[in-house]
Amino acid sequence: MKKCILLSFVVIFTSNLIAQNSKNYWRLASDMEIRAASERTIIPQKYKTFQLTESDFKSLLFTAPNEDNISLRKSPLVIELPLPDGTVQKFRIVEASIMAPELAAKFSEIKTFNVEGVDDPYANGKLDWTAFGFHGMIRRPSGDFFVDPYS
Repeated sequence: MKKCILLSFVVIFTSNLIAQNSKNYWRLASDMEIRAASERTIIPQKYKTFQLTESDFKSLLFTAPNEDNISLRKSPLVIELPLPDGTVQKFRIVEASIMAPELAAKFSEIKTFNVEGVDDPYANGKLDWTAFGFHGMIRRPSGDFFVDPYS
């Protein structure tokens, strides 16, 4: 009986995490729609701009299970990240803290994550959320890419 209850809890918990991510956090946007806080000094040669629903996406990221408790392959949390071609791709995610526990407690608004592609299992990378916003570095056979705040 206990196994059935635990299994039901895992299924419900996993369903809730996946349902949370059914919201579209990324919207393709033109440069004209985005206000730069200052003069742009870094302009990539090739890029797409997306608008991110920051607070909702941050809340979702911060629910990621810790890699000490679950392997990345088994993480129930799936997020979507924008690709250079303007589409989005699904990734499993776990929190992967790189700070000492004392620093992590002092700077709880800074988190780092590992991701692995669901749609493309060969894609993997690192994400972070800091005072400077969301950043991502993704490696994949078809080409690496970065997700950075517009600046």
